[in-house]
Amino acid sequence: MKKNTIEKFWTKANKTDYCWVWMAAQDKDGYGIWSYDGKFWRAHRFSFWATHGHLDSKSLICHTCDNPTCINPNHLYEGDSTTNNRDTVKRGRFNSPLKRRTHCLKGHAFDGENLYHDGKKRVCKICSRASGRKWYENKNPIVQRKRKGWD
Repeated sequence: MKKNTIEKFWTKANKTDYCWVWMAAQDKDGYGIWSYDGKFWRAHRFSFWATHGHLDSKSLICHTCDNPTCINPNHLYEGDSTTNNRDTVKRGRFNSPLKRRTHCLKGHAFDGENLYHDGKKRVCKICSRASGRKWYENKNPIVQRKRKGWD
């Protein structure tokens, strides 16, 4: 890679104390765009490649700062879609229609005492208890015997 190409690349960034913000062209998702050797790159991918010397074509370059315009190599790490999705959920950036729901499918509110998180999703306690009772009644032999009139 040519030294003047790298120098020109870094001049496109506004280097603040924290993020290095890409000031040139951006794509529809807000990521910087850079052309090198006849190919268009997202600027943060080029930054990672230029500083680390390698880049797997299948890997994603993720931001620790959650800023798509940042090209600071210290804020970038190589990952895959699983890593990126976990990071997105962990930081609360996952924008899902389910996340915006205020009530469960049966109409119970997702708030206060009726809500708990099972580690992946919000759960309605009323529906969860009803589902647990139904499962218990179907699996418990004593309840089944009473239903059939054996006791």
